[in-house]
Amino acid sequence: MYEKLALGLDQFAGSEAPSVTRSRLIHTVGNLTLLTQVLNTAISNGPFREKRGPIALNSALRLNARFQDQAKDSWGEDDIRERGGALFRQAVSIWEHPSTATAG
Repeated sequence: MYEKLALGLDQFAGSEAPSVTRSRLIHTVGNLTLLTQVLNTAISNGPFREKRGPIALNSALRLNARFQDQAKDSWGEDDIRERGGALFRQAVSIWEHPSTATAG
């Protein structure tokens, strides 16, 4: 989804170069989704504002629910981090995992 950023990588000014930020975030869970091969090929690496509609229209997965928001027409670093965090919190609440408490 973030593979080709249409505009404004410099909007993510911080301690790392925009190209480093982009490379770091492209393949994180917050930027990945499940699509059919046909849909994935059709929308490929286009800008988010062109992908959102087809994803919303062709996916009933809860994972893609945020793409139903018609007002959302951009996708950037903050969006990726927010979605990644939300997916992580949901996964932790669903799947069993070792306790973080230490035995004493």
